Amino acid sequence: MGTRSFGPVAPYYDHLMQSVPYERWADYTEALLDATHPDPADLLELCCGTGKFGLAMARRGYRVTGADLSYPMVAEARRVVTREGTAMDLLVADACALPFEERFDAVVSVFDSLNYITHDGGLEEAFASAYRALRPGGIFAFDMNTVHALEEELFTQSRTGEGERLRYDWVSSWDAKTRLSTIRMRFEWQDGSEVREFDEVHVQRGYEDDEIREGLAATGFELEGAYIAYTLHPLREGASRAYYIAVRPY
Repeated sequence: MGTRSFGPVAPYYDHLMQSVPYERWADYTEALLDATHPDPADLLELCCGTGKFGLAMARRGYRVTGADLSYPMVAEARRVVTREGTAMDLLVADACALPFEERFDAVVSVFDSLNYITHDGGLEEAFASAYRALRPGGIFAFDMNTVHALEEELFTQSRTGEGERLRYDWVSSWDAKTRLSTIRMRFEWQDGSEVREFDEVHVQRGYEDDEIREGLAATGFELEGAYIAYTLHPLREGASRAYYIAVRPY
């Protein structure tokens, strides 16, 4: 994750994401978990952000721990969790070096968080870290932006209309050689007569399907399925987001 990612935007992130259907994501994820694990209870959310997805899972009865590399995002998550009064443990931790051994029934990462792992070998490090955190028989469920999505520069978007409290203009740039998508983000937050302006730069790496499958296998996972995200349709070329389900064998 870049040093200018998920810092200034943290206090405004939930406003930015207010249209995201967290409950529907939780429904989909729970259905996949239930189909693969007899009764998952302890769940780790990697790259938990402000905790909204983790809270949706906690309301379904899971004991949820959220981990994120961004101190500002975890601080905001603690405020959200305290406000909502739902139990959820939170910590600052690197997805590539989690401090857990065989503690969870499921490790979940949503909203293309693992694309932010951009260094060589980093994705496999994250897979190995998730593997160690799982109990035998545990599930690893995660989604990723596909190379196709990043090539199409789907992050180039804006919301600048009058009356918007949070206005933004994003421009993405894809480098085919490095397979990195750099998204330069400009924000304006309107609070009465006061306007706060800030920038963030996000970088995502595009991973091919075969790289992901090979990384999971090299780590010891058994792949249960790869889907077009939020469906049960097998992953195919041209999809913009992929969802993978893997199991740590007994």
